[in-house]
Amino acid sequence: MSENLRQYTTIVFGLEHVLRLVPADAWEHASPCEGWTTRQTAGHAMGVVSNVAARGGIGTVINPFDDLDT
Repeated sequence: MSENLRQYTTIVFGLEHVLRLVPADAWEHASPCEGWTTRQTAGHAMGVVSNVAARGGIGTVINPFDDLDT
């Protein structure tokens, strides 16, 4: 496995672990990113991970904010 792939999979599994720890009632709380909720910050992070894979030829580039009322 290449070092890049190893780092990418570590990030993906780490992100999944952290997101599973978020309590169900905390998704609309403020995040450390000014003006963003926990849900928006998580959506951004998931979008970045998905878009890296899509640009590598797996999946489709997405806009993680399409479902938000902004």
